[in-house]
Amino acid sequence: MKRRSLRILLVIIGLLLAIWVVWFPLQRFMAIKKFEEYAAQQGADTNLIVEKFVGYDIKSGGYIISVKYSDDSFMTYRYQYNYWTDDRDEGLILDRMTLKVSGGNPSISDEVCKYPAIDY
Repeated sequence: MKRRSLRILLVIIGLLLAIWVVWFPLQRFMAIKKFEEYAAQQGADTNLIVEKFVGYDIKSGGYIISVKYSDDSFMTYRYQYNYWTDDRDEGLILDRMTLKVSGGNPSISDEVCKYPAIDY
């Protein structure tokens, strides 16, 4: 009986490990693809990117893509990708990208940036 329970435990651990190994790279790929689509809708040229950082955000469970464009060098664009979000007001939303712009004067940075946030 011990041998059978050990095998079941190993199978469960193996499945969890396989899901973990596949899920994070897949979600990162989806975040980068969504960023490219979002930037195209904004009219941003991805060839003008000077700095780009892609990282996992533990708090939100999604990916952050932080970008600086050469034609808008004083602003930092922080794209937030979540595979799903569950807001109380909006309900469940899948495949969501949001944008926060910072740099210069924080109170007006969203108004003077070259590529403002869009609903996408």
